[in-house]
Amino acid sequence: MKNLILIFSVMALTFVGCASKEKKPEARKFTKIYKVVDAKAGLIPEWIEEPQDMNGEKASVRKKFKYFVSESERVKNKRLCIKSAKARATADIAAQIAQVIKNDYTEALQADANEEAEQYMNESLANEAMAFIAGVSTVRTYWEQRKYMMELGAEEDEILYTCHALVKIKRSILNKAVKASVKKFLDNGVKDTESKKQAKEALKDVAKKMDQMTRPVATE
Repeated sequence: MKNLILIFSVMALTFVGCASKEKKPEARKFTKIYKVVDAKAGLIPEWIEEPQDMNGEKASVRKKFKYFVSESERVKNKRLCIKSAKARATADIAAQIAQVIKNDYTEALQADANEEAEQYMNESLANEAMAFIAGVSTVRTYWEQRKYMMELGAEEDEILYTCHALVKIKRSILNKAVKASVKKFLDNGVKDTESKKQAKEALKDVAKKMDQMTRPVATE
């Protein structure tokens, strides 16, 4: 009996030893085609990933506003880079509104989705939504100067800036813009009465989803 207990004890210790030696998954390594040679700050701001919670503003202010992050094109001039990031904010917010509408509409109707409605969402809705967005203001900006090198895989050697802007818009204004965009889609993108009824039901929570959203909606 003692021998049996000893055998089980050895087996248990062997199992624990093997388990402890299992390798932990390693973090992925990415190959960048550039080196960051200068930046506004030593660390990438947390608000780029968590604009609603990590933006540095008081909780009482955050309750009244919705925060978004927009990114510039890569340009050679820092001032133009920052300006570009700010200027793109309204278009980015409009694109997110359009994407949430499209996601909810296509998910709810699936095979019954109207081809004309699909075309309107893809080609016109984001531009239409821009007209309803107002009062967007810049809270923070961040820039990086990057040296792209052919030896790292870049198409050519060049030094460019990339910039991010943290912007905010009053929740009340965003809510109105979303509702107006949904109405615009129902009026111009859906012609059939029954389809319009289905679409209206599918899009009843778009404003709520935009208000609760913490990160950008993935676009195609």
